[in-house]
Amino acid sequence: MYVPGAPADFTATIALSYLDDMQLELILPVSGTSIYTEFLERNSAGLHHVCLEPPDLDVALDHATSQGMEVVQDGVMPGGMRFAYLSAPTAALPYMELVFVPPEIRVFYDYIKNEQA
Repeated sequence: MYVPGAPADFTATIALSYLDDMQLELILPVSGTSIYTEFLERNSAGLHHVCLEPPDLDVALDHATSQGMEVVQDGVMPGGMRFAYLSAPTAALPYMELVFVPPEIRVFYDYIKNEQA
């Protein structure tokens, strides 16, 4: 994972849930510096980001950055999930996350969703 200009070295505990088709995340930074810890230093709590899953992550990132949005953290998770957080001041929220979810991780997300039904 990367924050602007450097590899990111942090850990966080993440809880996932669903409200119908909307995935909800609770993120608790555990160690290191990230956009999660920086957000909490500024705001103490609240909505951190909204996530979108575009058909083509690279095309969506190119479009967003061409419109002036800045990538503030990005990376690849175990299992191949790619993500990028972008600053989103004109969207009236702290960050927008763009994500590619590979089929193997989609199965995991579907399992969580189905267990709540």
